[in-house]
Amino acid sequence: MDQSWALMKSEAHATDNGPLTVDEYQVTALDTGEQHTVHIAGDVVLSAPGIELEDLESPPSVFV
Repeated sequence: MDQSWALMKSEAHATDNGPLTVDEYQVTALDTGEQHTVHIAGDVVLSAPGIELEDLESPPSVFV
């Protein structure tokens, strides 16, 4: 599947371990033009079509 990913915005949210940056991407399927939004924090997908985050055992890892 060919997709285009565009970073729309990044927001820092306060946590017990310091700020957690959440990136919002607009993902477009190149064959159909269908678009959806994906929210990612570090190595964890927080929301995307068909994904619902319920609980984390530990904070997301941050990629630098």
